[in-house]
Amino acid sequence: MKVKTNPNRKYHFDKLPFPQKLTIEEAENSVVKINNLLAATRQELTDFNDRRGYLLLGYKNMPAFVQSRIEEMSPRYIHSLLNTTKLEKSMGLNMPIGTVPYRALMLLKSFPIERIKELWLKASNQRLTGETRFSALRRIIQANRVTER
Repeated sequence: MKVKTNPNRKYHFDKLPFPQKLTIEEAENSVVKINNLLAATRQELTDFNDRRGYLLLGYKNMPAFVQSRIEEMSPRYIHSLLNTTKLEKSMGLNMPIGTVPYRALMLLKSFPIERIKELWLKASNQRLTGETRFSALRRIIQANRVTER
């Protein structure tokens, strides 16, 4: 069997051509799409779990379903996503699931429930120029820990 080679490359170790570069607008659009898809994934997983979709498909529980049918994520990660979604719902923001990023929820989960919403809203409203909500949250939590000592 003869291996096909690229006639534009003299040797197999020659550099491949660079992929076409993105524009800033395309890159920003990609970031928005990725974040929206991740939020939509959390929403869909929550709905599927809450409505027991795994039972309809013949699985006794969500981990068994994930192990068999969701190849991109582990049952442990799905469990973590579902738990942080419960936390997000308990915040009472009346906003779609995925509004609070997963990383922020992981950071907030160690706080008492009555403080979680307060910390998140403070981080959302007191961002420094160019600062993400997650970075603002880390800064505010750090500042609170210093003042509580």
